[in-house]
Amino acid sequence: MYAAEATRLAAEILKCATESVDVIFTETAPQDWARAGRLYSPVPD
Repeated sequence: MYAAEATRLAAEILKCATESVDVIFTETAPQDWARAGRLYSPVPD
Protein backbone atom coordinates (compact mmCIF):
# COMPACT_ATOMS: atom_id res chain seq x y z
CA MET A 1 0.00 0.00 0.00
CA TYR A 2 2.82 2.44 0.85
CA ALA A 3 4.56 1.86 -2.49
CA ALA A 4 1.36 2.48 -4.43
CA GLU A 5 0.65 5.75 -2.62
CA ALA A 6 4.26 6.95 -2.90
CA THR A 7 4.17 6.15 -6.63
CA ARG A 8 0.87 7.95 -7.14
CA LEU A 9 2.02 11.07 -5.29
CA ALA A 10 5.41 11.20 -7.01
CA ALA A 11 3.78 10.90 -10.43
CA GLU A 12 1.26 13.60 -9.56
CA ILE A 13 3.90 16.02 -8.24
CA LEU A 14 6.39 15.33 -11.03
CA LYS A 15 3.67 15.22 -13.71
CA CYS A 16 4.84 11.91 -15.11
CA ALA A 17 3.45 8.44 -15.70
CA THR A 18 3.35 6.07 -12.74
CA GLU A 19 5.27 3.59 -14.89
CA SER A 20 8.30 5.90 -14.76
CA VAL A 21 8.41 6.00 -10.94
CA ASP A 22 10.55 3.51 -9.02
CA VAL A 23 10.15 3.08 -5.27
CA ILE A 24 13.07 1.42 -3.52
CA PHE A 25 12.94 0.31 0.12
CA THR A 26 16.28 0.19 1.88
CA GLU A 27 16.63 -0.90 5.50
CA THR A 28 19.06 1.12 7.59
CA ALA A 29 20.33 -0.10 10.94
CA PRO A 30 19.61 2.33 13.82
CA GLN A 31 23.35 2.75 14.50
CA ASP A 32 23.72 4.01 10.90
CA TRP A 33 20.95 6.59 11.16
CA ALA A 34 21.16 10.02 12.76
CA ARG A 35 19.06 13.15 13.07
CA ALA A 36 20.37 16.55 14.11
CA GLY A 37 23.82 15.05 14.64
CA ARG A 38 22.68 12.33 17.07
CA LEU A 39 22.53 8.61 16.30
CA TYR A 40 19.28 6.78 16.95
CA SER A 41 21.13 4.06 18.83
CA PRO A 42 24.63 3.64 20.21
CA VAL A 43 27.27 2.02 18.04
CA PRO A 44 27.70 -1.62 19.14
CA ASP A 45 31.05 -2.67 20.63
